[in-house]
Amino acid sequence: MSNLLVQNIKHTNGTTAQTIDSSGRVLTPARPAFFAFPSANFNSGTGAGTTQVFASTQHNIGGHYSTSTGKFTVPIAGVYMFGSTIATNNSTSVIVYMSAEVTINGSVGSNLRFQGGWGEKSSSTNTHHREHYSVQLYLAVGDTAQFSHESNVNVEILGAASGRHTSFWGHLIG
Repeated sequence: MSNLLVQNIKHTNGTTAQTIDSSGRVLTPARPAFFAFPSANFNSGTGAGTTQVFASTQHNIGGHYSTSTGKFTVPIAGVYMFGSTIATNNSTSVIVYMSAEVTINGSVGSNLRFQGGWGEKSSSTNTHHREHYSVQLYLAVGDTAQFSHESNVNVEILGAASGRHTSFWGHLIG
């Protein structure tokens, strides 16, 4: 039996691609990943197809998420995991229908979208709602992914002013 003993695997330009620590944990510091969120609360508006641009990031490894367009541009082909959390503050007593989606290579409502949603009836004692959504996709270099939402009632979506309750994130799995 042979052993390969290394601590770092690097590209010829010196960039560390992989590190193995003394406990055997493998780190991949250059793997594309981002976590974006709104810097303030905002209103959802009504109707279909509002692309949301989150101007703040907790991390944006590789800089592939644009805080000006709200799009993640795929730098390397592979399987990616995307997800979102959307939190609302709704003081109306009507039934609220909301959905969140990740759209690939197109505008909101295009044929290549992956959607999650909910219906909610709010009252004075039940004003907040949070929904989580995720999807795994194989994407090619140059593909784009963006987050959008739609609602039948104008509700307040909670941003960083209330904590990072609403977010869009993604990362390369492999």
